Amino acid sequence: MMMRILEKVYDSVLDWVYPRRCAVCGVECQEIGRYLCWGCLGKIDYNTLGVMCAVCGRAIEGEATSGFVCQVCRTTQPMYDRARSAAHYRGIVQKVIIDYKYHKHFWLAWDLVNLLEASLRCCPEMHAFDAIVPIPLHPRKERERTFNQAGLLGEELSKRLGVRFFDTALVRTRYTQTQTRMSADERRGNVKGLFEVHPQMRFTLNNRRILLVDDVMTTGATLDDAARALKKAGVGKVLCATLARD
Repeated sequence: MMMRILEKVYDSVLDWVYPRRCAVCGVECQEIGRYLCWGCLGKIDYNTLGVMCAVCGRAIEGEATSGFVCQVCRTTQPMYDRARSAAHYRGIVQKVIIDYKYHKHFWLAWDLVNLLEASLRCCPEMHAFDAIVPIPLHPRKERERTFNQAGLLGEELSKRLGVRFFDTALVRTRYTQTQTRMSADERRGNVKGLFEVHPQMRFTLNNRRILLVDDVMTTGATLDDAARALKKAGVGKVLCATLARD
């Protein structure tokens, strides 16, 4: 606690001497620790305000009854219990995630975790978890990228919410190519059996309620296979939180 207080004091002094500027539009940020101004935050296309699938969180146009489940979820029956994303993957959020993930703009993690935390707090159905697990990278990919973007997000989120963080719970069993140009069926085949729970974590995870954290959700295939591995190991409930939904 004392270290976090000292960090805030240090950040305040630096912000006074060297004011931060918005990573998107360049205007001076008034809030300590932020790299996104209020104007840009207001332009984000949030995914937690409209009607959505009760399972995967996909936005639905028009009206739907409470508890509506989309056709995709009815057909595939995901292994996770529920998934939610803070925003749609376009515009400001897309730019910030790309800069954070591929250009090593680590300082954007604080603002991104703000989005994650806000999306969880405004969704009562996403409150029932007692530990956070990030989607892991393959060791080769992590060496290439030098960090795990989901790991940094999950660690900071766990500190804010006061829940356990198990960064080594899941293991990625093989190296996979990017899924950017793959169809939904190809993505599911590409990640099938991709994750396993670390043997030393099985007892710790038994009957836990886990929040899986990742940066972007597209088809949900990656989150689904991770949830499969966790439930096979005895996890009682798996919720999924991502920054954006493609």
